Order: sequence, then structure tokens, then C-alpha cells
Amino acid sequence: MQMMRILLIALALLFSVNAQAKDISILTWKIEKLGATGRGETPGYGAKNLGLRSDLDLEYIAGFIREILKADIVAIQDIAVSRVVEGVPVSDPLNKIVEHLGPGWRSTLAASGDGAGAITLGYLWNSNNVRGLKFHEMPVPRGRIAGAPLFDQVPMVGYFEAIGIRDESANDFVLVNVQLTPGEENVDNHLIAMVELRSQLDSVLQSIDVREQDRVILGNFNDNPYRTTDKGKPVYPATLYQYMDFHGYRNYVTDEFRSTRMDSELSEVLDHVLVNSQAEKHVIGDKKAVPWMPLGGVAELPEWRRTYSDHFPVRIKLRVSYDDDADFQPPQPDAADLRQ
Repeated sequence: MQMMRILLIALALLFSVNAQAKDISILTWKIEKLGATGRGETPGYGAKNLGLRSDLDLEYIAGFIREILKADIVAIQDIAVSRVVEGVPVSDPLNKIVEHLGPGWRSTLAASGDGAGAITLGYLWNSNNVRGLKFHEMPVPRGRIAGAPLFDQVPMVGYFEAIGIRDESANDFVLVNVQLTPGEENVDNHLIAMVELRSQLDSVLQSIDVREQDRVILGNFNDNPYRTTDKGKPVYPATLYQYMDFHGYRNYVTDEFRSTRMDSELSEVLDHVLVNSQAEKHVIGDKKAVPWMPLGGVAELPEWRRTYSDHFPVRIKLRVSYDDDADFQPPQPDAADLRQ
């Protein structure tokens, strides 16, 4: 027995050295009304009737995700459902993006129950680097609370596992993709939404037999805690982020961000990434998310929006490492390859 323990420890140390040569790029990106009409109606740079994206546009989006963002997982919002097949929502433009991304890329969408034409959210991931293990919609209230629905799109849990450089099972983690109700003024509504989501998360994960404690909540919060008056006074309270910080979730989108949306003043920091204390030990860098904005300045924004979106992607990186969580099982030499 003692020899077996020593062997497992040795394997774990060897695994840790191998796995840490990689990292995982996780992004949130609202791809403005992918597959839906009415794109371009929101005020800001490039606002006009933009119509549906062409296949070339979808190819450009795929190239942007793969070559520029170098993403491994993208929490995507604002995706129109083309049809529902045996209860599973399908987006034809999203499938085309996956096709352009190439071998190993996968996608999934949250089922809202609203059928074709509904706007939903989901995930894109590169299964060469991460395994998408489980996905589940959060059972959130659908009514109006504090003057508006709590969520503009049904939140979705994604349970992922990183892959080491030798195909080993590495650290796993939970993502929760959200899009809160539009309107920065809906601060009370947004706070209630996050209280509801955080309080339900443990039970939802238990219902799908997930015990993982490394958790990240990310997406389009439609909430800007950094907007100030000309005199520097906050326009909206930051109660949501104070509440989440109290419960161990730090907002990696800081007041150093200029904007995450293409409003006319480039001053709307609406997309956020909340990382809990357990997941922080895997984060690479200085505990800040990294925004992406076109390098060509404001002159490039209308054309960029025409193809891509009115929101900019936001990224964090996790180090791939040996997983010492309570739910971890040492890798077995003959373990089946679970890659999708």
C-alpha cells in the first residue's frame, strides 16, 4: 500500500511538470445577434441595419477566434436558434463557424424552450485542448423582478477539463455563462439575478454530479460599476460586485478597462469575469482580464462591427496543472480517451 502511494505521488508530480507547459485561454464574447435580424440597432459605432452575416463573415469570425484570440473556450451570447432538433437548439451560422474553425472544435447552446428564433447563449471550445464534460441550463425564474426579467438569456453551466501535453486529464473547472437584462440602470434587478444564480449554483452542480469548486462566472452583465459623473461620482452602485466579492468571487474586469462595447463614447464596461478564490490559483497573470479591441482606432470600428460584433471579447488564462481537488481521481494508464 505504501509503495502504491509513493507511485501515485510520483505520477502526480510527473504529470504536474508535463501539464504546466500549457495554458487555457477562456473568453466571453457577445457575438451581436448571430443569425438574427435587427443587428446593428443598438446605438454606437457602426449602428445601422447590418443584416445577416455572409459565409465569408462567418469564416472571418472563425479565423479571429482561432488565430487572433487563440481561444480554447469562448462563452458566447446572443445566438439565434435556427431550429430545434429533438429538444436541442441548433444555430446554422454557429455550426458554420465551427466548420471553419476546423477539426476538434465543438459547440453547444442552452435550451430556453422558446423554439426557433429564440436568442440564447452557449459555448465554443477546442476539444484538442479541453474536454467539455457536462452542460446544464440554470433553472432561473422567468418572471419580472424589480421591473425586468432577471436574465435576458438562460444561464448555462459548462464543466470542462484541461488536457495536458501528453493527453493527460488535468485540472477541471466550472464556467457559468450569463447575459443579464439590458439596461445599466437595472442595478437592483442585476443584483437579484446574481444572488439567485450564486445561491442555486451548488444545488445545480450537485444535480448533475459535479463537485468541482474552481468556478468562473462570465458574460454580458449589462452592468457598468465604473461609470462616473463629470465630478467622478459613481453613477450606479457596485453592490453586485461587492456581494460577489464577499462570497469569494473577484471581478477580473477592472476600472482600467476603457470599454467592452462599441458605444459612441467607448465608455460601457458591460462584460465581466468573476473568478472565485479556488479558481484563482490557476489564473495566469496579475488577476486581471485582458480586453481585445481593434488596433486601427475608432475609424475601424464601424467596419469591424459589420462583420464581428458591437462587443469586444474579454479573456483570462488558466494554467494547465495537476488537479488536487477533492473530486480528482489519479489518471489510470488505460483510461479511455474522453475527448469529444
